[in-house]
Parts: sequence; C-alpha cells; structure tokens
Amino acid sequence: MVVGTIAAAAVAPHVDFSVRAPNALVEQFSRGRNAILAGLYLSGLAWGGAFLVFVAALQHDLRSRSDETTRLLASVGFAGGLANACAIGTFELFAALAAFRADEGAYARLLPLLADAASLANALTGFATAVCVGGFAPALRRVGFPLWLVALGAAVGLHHLASAAAMAPAGLWSPSGLVSTTAPLGMTLWVGCVAALAWRRRNRL
Repeated sequence: MVVGTIAAAAVAPHVDFSVRAPNALVEQFSRGRNAILAGLYLSGLAWGGAFLVFVAALQHDLRSRSDETTRLLASVGFAGGLANACAIGTFELFAALAAFRADEGAYARLLPLLADAASLANALTGFATAVCVGGFAPALRRVGFPLWLVALGAAVGLHHLASAAAMAPAGLWSPSGLVSTTAPLGMTLWVGCVAALAWRRRNRL
C-alpha cells in the first residue's frame, strides 16, 4: 500500500481543483489525462485493495488474540478503514470522470462540478480515517505496541479531521489546499509503521 501510494504520487501530475474556469480545467485534465488515470489506478490498488487487506488482517489478529475491549476497538478501526476505502473510491471515480473525456468540448461545463465533487470526497475521507486510526491505535497499544504509535495515530487523526473541515473556496484551508493534500501522507506513514512493527512482532501479536 505504501509503495502504491508513493508510486501514485510520483506518476500523477498536480491538478489544481480550485480552478473555476472550465477552459483552464480542460487544459489541466487534457494535458495530464493519461498520467492522472495511471495515478488513480495505482491509488486504487493501494487504498481500494492493499489497504482493505491490511485492515482486515489487522482486525483478525486483534480480535482472535485479545480481550473484549480490544476486539471492539479493532472492529471500530476496521469499520473506519472500510468507510475510508469507499470514500477514496468515490474521490477516484469523480477524478477519473473529470479526466476521462476532458478534451471533449460539450463535457467541459461539467468539469468544475466534477472537480468540486472529487475535492470534497477527498477531504471527507478525513472522518473515516480518524475513526480507523482512533480504533486501531488504542487497540494496538493494549497488546503492547509502543506509545509513540498511539501519539502518531492521534496526530494523523486530528490532521484528517482538520482536512475534513477544510472547506474554504481557495487557499490553505480549501479541499485542494495544503491541509487536505498532505493528510494522506500521514496516514501512509502510520500504516507503514504499523505494518513494520506487526511484522517484527508477528509471533507475539
């Protein structure tokens, strides 16, 4: 999942979803169409595939070897992860629609709407991500994972809640601003840390 996210970020060009002029949006999506679609494909593999396997496996291990409270927290984390994957899939759908036929003139007037839908779907993944981390982080701590992982999870969850609140028309606190666009990096880091620690502790989890 981490590799897929990094690859998607490397392949996909930057698109400013806050641009309102249809012609400017058409130019952005038309020029980067293939790269955008490739990036969305890689992102889908990472967050619609590998991430679901990750949260399902994590929930299974925590539920099968832990106490009732830990099992409940693991179920909350899995539910958040599933909702997160669905929300990301919605973002990818709207972004793909925006890029798929962006160079067709009659389609241009729909681009601002699709761009807004993609941006808002991406921002609103913050709620599900916060639930996912909020469930798994304390559950992992209860089975002996380090406290710093909980602190990192709390920071990631708060960042994503801030991302979900980023509804300004433009700038830092817009859905395409720095607050929202950097949030997935924190989640990727947290998942990578959990996976690495779980691998090292695989005989004790």
